[in-house]
Amino acid sequence: QSLVQEFKKFKGEAFSTDRIITCAVSNIICSVIYGSYGLNM
Repeated sequence: QSLVQEFKKFKGEAFSTDRIITCAVSNIICSVIYGSYGLNM
């Protein structure tokens, strides 16, 4: 969801996806290693 929201912010304009994709992949890896995060901890 967050990744899609980040893409929508650019409203069809060209942009570099490097940082966005890196953060998304890092979040996935961390949630697998350390468990999911959220308000219901």
